[in-house]
Amino acid sequence: MTTTPTGPADPTAPAQVPVRRYSPLTSVPVVVGVLVLLTALVTAGLAAHLTSRARDYDPVSVSAEGTTALDLDGASGDVSVSCGGPTDFVMTQHRVRRPWHMERQGSVLRVWRESGGLFSVGWLGGGAEKVTLTVPESLCHQSLDATLRIGSGNLRVSAGFKDVTADVGSGNLNLSGLADSVAADVGSGSVGMDIDGADRASVRVGSGELYAWFTQVPGTLSVDVGSGEARLSLPTGRYALTQDVGSGELDNRLADDAQGAAGRLDVSVGSGSVTLVNAASDG
Repeated sequence: MTTTPTGPADPTAPAQVPVRRYSPLTSVPVVVGVLVLLTALVTAGLAAHLTSRARDYDPVSVSAEGTTALDLDGASGDVSVSCGGPTDFVMTQHRVRRPWHMERQGSVLRVWRESGGLFSVGWLGGGAEKVTLTVPESLCHQSLDATLRIGSGNLRVSAGFKDVTADVGSGNLNLSGLADSVAADVGSGSVGMDIDGADRASVRVGSGELYAWFTQVPGTLSVDVGSGEARLSLPTGRYALTQDVGSGELDNRLADDAQGAAGRLDVSVGSGSVTLVNAASDG
């Protein structure tokens, strides 16, 4: 058997080009980049469109006669409630994209704005909207009950009410003034309360946070925290505390005052935290 020797490769022959194999993974960064760019362009366009639609509205007035309660429902926006004026409720609106409404239904003053869906959320052209509700001085000292609801917006309330109920989603609520009783339910948002005179109070926090200052020892105070955080500042007094703590933490720094007013505290904590401090030591 004869073997024919193989000669050297022909230097003039073209080099073999390697075949590039296609992989679906090579297109992922490109697709993601395109999607991010398109999202940015669409969001910017919607923001510009919605901002161009923002306008001021004439003040709206409603007589306070016969009113015993306030019901404020704000899905989004920036709303302030304060005292002032002799006889009427007055609402002003500055740079809003969709108007708010105010009317009295029976003895209840309702303030609301319908949800506008996706295109009404705050990150699309928001930021400058201001809505102000002025409560007559004659009703601003624990004469009204108040129901306050805020979704993803901001609500600031400085007034006196009888019974206050607040429901906060992912937004922010700042509440200060006189009240006979307060009940606050917080989802993932944030609440700050400075309450004078409340005899009954209850707060419930999901994954959000709540900071509350009480100038009077509440007769009963109920605190229920899931995975969020609550810090409550209370006057010195004689507190009877019951607690149910899961994997979270209860930090009780309250000093007992044998001569102080009596109050009952019921605290429940899941995986979050609750801190109880005396007002004088809460810096």
